[in-house]
Amino acid sequence: MNNSHFDSLRRQFPVCAERIYLQSAFRGLLPTRSIIRLQDLLQDHALRGAEARDEWFETYRIAGQSLAAWLGTKFEQLVFVPNTAWAMSLIANGIEWESGDEILLPAMEFPSNVYPWMQLERDGVGVRVVPADEDGRVSAKALLESIRPNTRMISVSHVNFTTGYRMDIRALAKGCRERDVLCVVDAAQSVGWAAIDFDELGVDALTGVGRKFFCALDGLGFLLLRPELADRMRVSAPGPFSVKHERDYMHHRLDLKRGAHKFQNGAIATPQAYALEESVQMLQECGRSRVESRCRELASHLRSTLRSEGVSFAGERWSDEEQSPIVQAHVRTGDALQAALKAERISVSVRPGGVRIGLHAFNIESELNRLVSVLARFKLANESGNP
Repeated sequence: MNNSHFDSLRRQFPVCAERIYLQSAFRGLLPTRSIIRLQDLLQDHALRGAEARDEWFETYRIAGQSLAAWLGTKFEQLVFVPNTAWAMSLIANGIEWESGDEILLPAMEFPSNVYPWMQLERDGVGVRVVPADEDGRVSAKALLESIRPNTRMISVSHVNFTTGYRMDIRALAKGCRERDVLCVVDAAQSVGWAAIDFDELGVDALTGVGRKFFCALDGLGFLLLRPELADRMRVSAPGPFSVKHERDYMHHRLDLKRGAHKFQNGAIATPQAYALEESVQMLQECGRSRVESRCRELASHLRSTLRSEGVSFAGERWSDEEQSPIVQAHVRTGDALQAALKAERISVSVRPGGVRIGLHAFNIESELNRLVSVLARFKLANESGNP
C-alpha cells in the first residue's frame, strides 16, 4: 500500500517524531486537530456559556450521524453511553430474563463483558464460559456448538483485548439467528480500525468506545441496537432525553422515543463528543477500507518480523482473518525489558508473560523493526520460533 495515504494522518500525532507509540489498544493518541477543536470549545464555553447550548446539541447530532455512518447503520440505532460496561448493563437490565436462562461467554473476556452478566445470577440467570483451545482462541464455531436449550445470549469481544484474536462475528450472528439466540458484541478493540457494517453483520447489539482506535477521549462510548431488540428492551434509567418531548421539561409524560434513542437519558459529555466527531472525520478522510488494510498490513509485517527473529506470539497458527492489529509477543518481562524499551523510546503494554502491541494506521514499519530488535533480546528460549 502507498504510505502517502497516511502521511497526513501521522502528522496529526507529533509524538511520533519523538517516540514509538504502540498503545492504541489501551489509549489512542489525541490528534492535533482535536486539540484545536477542544481549545475553541473551551474558549467558547468561557465566553458564551449557555448561549452556545444549541451548537453543542448540534455537534452531538453530527457526531452521532458520522459515527453511525462509519459503522454502517443509522443514527436512530445508536445511543451514546459513558463506556462499554454501561452499555452491557443497559442490555442486561433491559431484557426480560427468566430463571434458568443462560448467557455464553468466551474465556479471557474483559470485565466489562463479564460483570454485567454475572449480576444477573441473582435472578437465576446462569453465566457459562467456553474455554479457549490450545491456540488460545474461542471460535464462533466453538461457541455455537456450546449452545444449550436454555441459552438466551452469546456475548463476545470482536477482538480479544489481550491476545488480539478476531472473532468471525458474521458467522456467529448467523448461527445465533438460526438458533434464536441473541448475539451481543463488544467492539472496543476494533471500532476505529476495522470496517464494520452493523446492519449487514446481523448482530443484535454492538458497543464500542472513543478512547482507543478512534483516538478520542475517555468517557464516551456508544451502543448500537437492532430495532427489534431496542423495541423489546425496557429502559432502566430514563431521563429527560429519553422522551419525545425532551425540551418540554414541565410536562412529565413517559412517552419514550423509539429505538436506541430512548436510552439516552441525559446530556452527553460535550468535550468528548467534539473530540469523537473530529476523530471520525479524520479517519473518514483516510478512508475506512484503507485504514483497515493499513492496520492489517502493519500487523502482518510485525508478525513476520517477530517470527524471523524467533520471538513467539499469540496466534501463530491463526488464519489471516483471525488476526488483528493487537499482537501479544511472548518475551521475558522485568526491569531489564522496561529499561530497554525506555531507552529506545518505545511505548507498549508490558504484562506478565509478554507485551501487548496495539498498532494503528499512523504507525510505520521502521518502528516495528526497532521494537522487534529489542524484544529479540528477551525472547523465551523454550518458545522461540526460528533459531
